[in-house]
Amino acid sequence: MKTVIKISVFILLFLLAVCAVPASATTLHFGYADKRLSSATDEVAAGYYSTTPLHAVDTDLAAGNIASGITVFGVVGIGTTAVGDAAVTDVLSGKTFSKTGAYGLTGTMPTQALSAANDTVAAGYYAATTLHAVDPDLAPANIEKSVNIFGMTGISEGPVASFTGLPKTGNQPGFPVGAPFHAGDDCWYASPETYPGSKDIGYPRGKKTWAGYNTARFTDNGDHTVTDNATGLMWEQKNPGGSGGLHDMNNTYTWYNAIDVFIAGLNAEGGTGFAGHNDWRLPNRFELESILDLGRKNPSINPVFVNTKWSGGSQYWSSTAKVNYVANAWYVLFNYGAPAGTDKTQPFWVRAVRGGE
Repeated sequence: MKTVIKISVFILLFLLAVCAVPASATTLHFGYADKRLSSATDEVAAGYYSTTPLHAVDTDLAAGNIASGITVFGVVGIGTTAVGDAAVTDVLSGKTFSKTGAYGLTGTMPTQALSAANDTVAAGYYAATTLHAVDPDLAPANIEKSVNIFGMTGISEGPVASFTGLPKTGNQPGFPVGAPFHAGDDCWYASPETYPGSKDIGYPRGKKTWAGYNTARFTDNGDHTVTDNATGLMWEQKNPGGSGGLHDMNNTYTWYNAIDVFIAGLNAEGGTGFAGHNDWRLPNRFELESILDLGRKNPSINPVFVNTKWSGGSQYWSSTAKVNYVANAWYVLFNYGAPAGTDKTQPFWVRAVRGGE
């Protein structure tokens, strides 16, 4: 009897060992534990699986993650398929994007910055800004009156370049013939050329040659005006004799009419004034002498000034009265370059100027 009981107990223990439930299983079916799907793989191993929805196994099985019009295990997609060929260097740094065959990429394109040191705008992305914030010199006070640069309308009444001093007289080797005259004279120390004793006295400086100086001294503005790059003054350019109008080189005026008729007419010309300026005036004696070229004669002026009267009279009125007799005023001869004075009622020639403020 005891033997039978022992055998029965042994068989029972054996059956319990064979049919034991694994620690990871929750249900036993015919001696086998339930299988479980994994979101890490799409493989379905043989075995018994309890009822479960696939989207519960992998929560990424969702409509927003499936391309629109595509159905995966009963889930209809509403997402957008990533397409495109952009590179990370095409997308702003820190911004993410997807393209054909790649998702969740991060851009590396840097944000560019404008520089006040030059006018070059390199290709690339720029944050919103204003040009005057980049370069504070972009301001109305630094722009010629009525000129508009990037939305800034100028209010400057004179040339905006930087002017530094008296010009050279024009004495230079060969002008006049025989120069230089003597070591230490004007021609000798004013020369821009490098030879013993030359000091390049007179502006603009640093032009290396007389030809360079003569070119740099004046700028023909293309609007019948000439700017002196040494003094900053802007001068009227005359028209050929017989052309008529205010700018005819042959027109003469008394000193009074030069101011009251000629200058008044220039400032009213076209409604806005000659060349867009209404602050023209008769030059003073020193200003008028400043455009003499004492290396030339007939006329004694830089060739940039066309239509200058020199034959049959070359007296140009200045606005400066003579201190010893105020009924007289100074004029300048432009045939060979010399100042003199006479009665204000004499009919002489005129050239207007502006600037100097």
